[in-house]
Formats: sequence, C-alpha cells, structure tokens
Amino acid sequence: MKSPQSRNDLTLYPPRGRISLSRSHGKGNAVWQESSTGSLILDPTSGLLVTAMRLWQDGRRNWHLVSREFRSLMGSEKGGWALEHFESMMAAILNHANRELSISNPGQAALSPDELLILRALAAVQRDEFDIFATAMQGLFDPMHRAEPAVDMMALARLMGRCGVTIGNVPAETGDYLAMPDLVAAE
Repeated sequence: MKSPQSRNDLTLYPPRGRISLSRSHGKGNAVWQESSTGSLILDPTSGLLVTAMRLWQDGRRNWHLVSREFRSLMGSEKGGWALEHFESMMAAILNHANRELSISNPGQAALSPDELLILRALAAVQRDEFDIFATAMQGLFDPMHRAEPAVDMMALARLMGRCGVTIGNVPAETGDYLAMPDLVAAE
C-alpha cells in the first residue's frame, strides 16, 4: 500500500481534518454535508476539483497526476478537453477576479469560502440553476470580466455532466443536494 506522500498518486496532498473524501456514504455519495463528527464530506469529483485548484495555484506541481485523473474519469479525449477548460477557468479566475481569491495550499484541511463558491458555481451549471451560478459569478468577478470564466466554467461542468461525472450527487431520501449556509465568500 502506498503512503499518503506517494508521488504517483493524487493522495500526495490529502485533505486532512475537516474534509473527508468519501467514495460512499449512505445511499450514494454525500454532497457537501457535515458528517456526525462535523467533517465536511465531498464527493470524489468535488475532491478532485479542489485538489486540482490547489495544485494549479501551487505552480502545477505534479500536474500530470491531475491530468491522469481527468482522463481516467472521462476518457482520454474528453478528459483532455475538460482539463483545457479547467486550466482556462483557473487562469481567468486568478487573473480577472475582483479580489485576491483564497485558494488553500495543497494538504490544507479546510476548504476556503472561494473554493466552495467555485464548486457551487460548477454544480449549479450542471443542475441548470443559473441564478445561483450568476450569484457566484458576482461574488468572484466584476461585470466586465465575467464572460470568459463563465464560458469555461459552463463548458467544464456540461462536459463533465455529459460524461456522467456529477459534481455532488443528490441524496435520494431528501432531494436536497446542498445543506449548507449561504456560500458568499467573505472579503
């Protein structure tokens, strides 16, 4: 068994502490809910996106591991396209955001409000909740800088959805996929 610090696995920077990346939790995957211990439980896709955001901001160290995960999730061709949209989205976010965004360092346990806001925007696109997507975009960008990242975020979320990769899953028993307080990033 590989150690958590293995250079050949995405567990190189495992989120520890409050975040648990759970492959199964009850019926299906949990969606950004708190467990009985107070941990925030992410579905595997959200965990991959958080890890990719953190590695991107950290200079894309071990980026080949993120590339491998995208390609294994969606196939070689579509995974490559999704990765291109992700890279364009991150470049736009880091270059055109209306403030300095808080993207945590790899290995940090807690999600930052901005990471959660980006995840929420991507999940909203997959669920056709464009009012929530627009609210997230308002929190991230000035009006004249929203178009470029919006196109890439929508393309990434739609492509992942078409490949059967859902960002957060709806728990069957409630129908409510997000049991969280308002996700407005603090300035």
